[in-house]
Amino acid sequence: MWQVLVPLLLGWLLPAVSGHNASQEERSSPDELLLCRSCGFEVADSRDLKFVASALALAQRNDTVIGERRVPVQLFQNPQGLRFQVLTFKKAAVHRHWPAEEQFSWFPGHSWTVATCPRCHNHLGWSFQP
Repeated sequence: MWQVLVPLLLGWLLPAVSGHNASQEERSSPDELLLCRSCGFEVADSRDLKFVASALALAQRNDTVIGERRVPVQLFQNPQGLRFQVLTFKKAAVHRHWPAEEQFSWFPGHSWTVATCPRCHNHLGWSFQP
């Protein structure tokens, strides 16, 4: 199982340590956190980033998302035509809304559930499982 989080133009999730007040050692720390932009809940750790390639991605690029790290970002489109840029994590602290759906999966052979912030319930992405 892994989580797909949607930073929506890399804005939904922010590094926990950033800005000019953080020391260089803190900024390059391997355990930077991604937070829910709405409430600040600690959603994921940068060490849990796990690139899961999909043949259904419309595009893929590397971007600097967490400090200086180059992170693969994939672009997907849902059946309604909405496009999402996503990051994949091997784990994230999200609430999964069961039952899982098998149709329209961006990762063939995997079902998905909506993933929301456990604190404020904002939509953050999806959780995929075989």
